[in-house]
Amino acid sequence: MAGGRGDRVWRYPAGGFALASLPAVAPGSAFRPEGWAAEGAFGAFTWVGWFVTTGLSLTLLLVALGQAERARRGHRARTGWGRVAGASLVFGMLALGCYVAAAGSEWITQRPLAALLAAGAGLLGLRALASRLTFRGGNGGVDG
Repeated sequence: MAGGRGDRVWRYPAGGFALASLPAVAPGSAFRPEGWAAEGAFGAFTWVGWFVTTGLSLTLLLVALGQAERARRGHRARTGWGRVAGASLVFGMLALGCYVAAAGSEWITQRPLAALLAAGAGLLGLRALASRLTFRGGNGGVDG
């Protein structure tokens, strides 16, 4: 099955994580592991979380663009590109949350209860947004 559809689908995660790697290896970037705002175990946890969620967000964005192109050519997909784009946005917001957590690590250690409440509220908001964008068709009708 060389050259078949199974071989082509790998271009999305490969492209998404390659794009996520660019700021992680760029000289002087704040997204390099050594330039990350937090240090130690918490810094490693938030950096890996940022990298993985950024890669997933970009992968889903590439999938959405591919589905939109296929839809433009008259092909119908099982999942509409609007829902996939919504999922991409949710992962992008998780990546932003990892960056914010790393940047606010000093505040988090000084006020752990407030940080826990803020994180809980943020996750509830993200859950509501994810539900709206990906599960209830809240994509402006682009799924058809």
